[in-house]
Amino acid sequence: MILKGLGLIAILIMACAKFKNFPHPVADVSYAAKYIHKTPRPTKTCEENYPGETPEELVDRIPLDKTYKTFVPLYKVNLSVTPGQRILLVLSMEITNDLGYPVMLGYGIRRTLNGTTDYVYPRVGTNITQEQHHYGVHVTQIDHIKESGDVTYEVIGYAASSGELPGEFLNVEQCYGKFEAEII
Repeated sequence: MILKGLGLIAILIMACAKFKNFPHPVADVSYAAKYIHKTPRPTKTCEENYPGETPEELVDRIPLDKTYKTFVPLYKVNLSVTPGQRILLVLSMEITNDLGYPVMLGYGIRRTLNGTTDYVYPRVGTNITQEQHHYGVHVTQIDHIKESGDVTYEVIGYAASSGELPGEFLNVEQCYGKFEAEII
């Protein structure tokens, strides 16, 4: 039995040694640059998709950053609050990966009230693969207010990939999303 186990380990080691030399599309940027071909996709404006509508999105793309430190405000809502109020936050947005390799999308909802910023919806992340292409985000959160003041809620986004090429980004689909804050 021990010899059988050692034989299996030897086979796994040989297989791993062969795989080590295989170009991995996410980890090897040169492989991605040579073999992943992107088909340009026309991006429609709000006017083309929804005549007469104005986008609520603050930006139309999220730049890739390996440091996970480039937080981009995607939506923003301001309102005045008093203690004891509850704020219903509803987010809906669509992010598109046209890059041809997997990219991690991170997002969260942060609140700034009287100079203090914290997250009312924690930063979370998910991979958007090239096969998946579109990723819809839908969040409902209730925030309990403890002090009076003017509050700002922001949806922040960030993107990263080990296969990132300089200047690459995820698309924030315009006029598809909405961020609302309602006192309930």
